[in-house]
Amino acid sequence: MANSRQVINSLLTEHFRYTPLTLLDDIINTVNELVYRAVTAVEEGLTSTPASSLGFSERAAERGGPPSSTTADDVLYPESRIEIEHGVHQLETLLEATVDKNFDKLEIFVLRSILSVPEELVEWIRLGHYENLDFTAANAPDAPTPQSLYLLRRKLHETRKLNTLLHAEQRRNAALIAQLR
Repeated sequence: MANSRQVINSLLTEHFRYTPLTLLDDIINTVNELVYRAVTAVEEGLTSTPASSLGFSERAAERGGPPSSTTADDVLYPESRIEIEHGVHQLETLLEATVDKNFDKLEIFVLRSILSVPEELVEWIRLGHYENLDFTAANAPDAPTPQSLYLLRRKLHETRKLNTLLHAEQRRNAALIAQLR
């Protein structure tokens, strides 16, 4: 027999037409997608900004070294690209860890508190598609038992199998008669 948690999950799944965990997974996946979009936008913004505007010219001046090469308007700093990639990676890791930690808490809270039915109420809940159904017939003395249903299914299976064999025999006989004519 199913335990009470399985019964509650089954009831909620039948009511919502999807599992409660699927809803939470969709929320978490959406938030993760938004995090990835934000990190990508930050990376694109930093890489499109001139390195001198990000403070790399001051750093090069503090070190006393001249820029490695010059172009028309901007000075190229080779360490800027590496530092931007490293910083964006750290930002992405930090955001992922924070989202995972906090959404794990949300998942536990929602499954325990919001998407939950008290065990004592499970027997009293009747979903809309079960309205006007008479369940008393299942308790009648002439109601089929699981064993009798199994035997009927086996009998039906064997009857269909025999029917298929008889149709095949009929086709073979028709072909034989056609050859004899």
